[in-house]
Amino acid sequence: MRPDEPVRRVANVTWRGVPVRALLERAGARPGADSLWVGGLDFGSFGGRASQGYLKDVPLHVAADRGLVAYEMNGEPLTEEHGFPARLFVPGYFGTNNVKWLRSLTVAAGRPEHLFTTELYQRVPPGGRHPVPVRDLDVNSVLTGHSERAGVVTVYGWAWSATPVSRVRIGIDGVHGTDGEWLDATLEPRRADAFGWQRFSRALRLAPGAHAVTARATDSQDRVQPLTGARNEVHTVTVTVPDGVASAPARSTGADPSN
Repeated sequence: MRPDEPVRRVANVTWRGVPVRALLERAGARPGADSLWVGGLDFGSFGGRASQGYLKDVPLHVAADRGLVAYEMNGEPLTEEHGFPARLFVPGYFGTNNVKWLRSLTVAAGRPEHLFTTELYQRVPPGGRHPVPVRDLDVNSVLTGHSERAGVVTVYGWAWSATPVSRVRIGIDGVHGTDGEWLDATLEPRRADAFGWQRFSRALRLAPGAHAVTARATDSQDRVQPLTGARNEVHTVTVTVPDGVASAPARSTGADPSN
């Protein structure tokens, strides 16, 4: 999967396991370390590069604060596909850090030199100059459906990020250009103790015909979904309003100036 190809296949599941903090305390981890090296039994060829094992590193304070060695998913033991018998899970991190087929946890100082730590799964952040590990989830949103009643079309979906999503805007027609409408959606707050998704919705009065409707999320770090060219680029669906059921189109608060 290319890093600039949008991905719409997402899932929200329930994990059960042992907190990493409890394992570290039980093992008597020594102070002074800043990294948790996570080894997995995966091996093979990746992009033409051979590897006899999988290794990721996670900041120790993050792993201790919210990491979980999971052995169940959705109330059932992990399947082989999902990492049986155990895997690491760090809420708010990309799946590449949630190592399957867990082999070892090593408390260390500094980062390991490995194919999957300092060569692959790296990217240059916006405004940056040097690549950094791909860890924090990008801000993202998807439109999952719409309903129509008394001439009003309500669109709805889910938004998520490594930090709480603070705003979702709904674009109506032409959002990849200079025209089009942008309206704020109603956004449910995220629970303080969870990394779950946030539901959003917006009622629209659309003229009869086909309309391109887009969701664009912003998180509490002011990261905004890009319009194009990224895995988390905005999600657009087509909503068709039959003749005779709609009112005049709603007006927006103005075109979105951000890119």
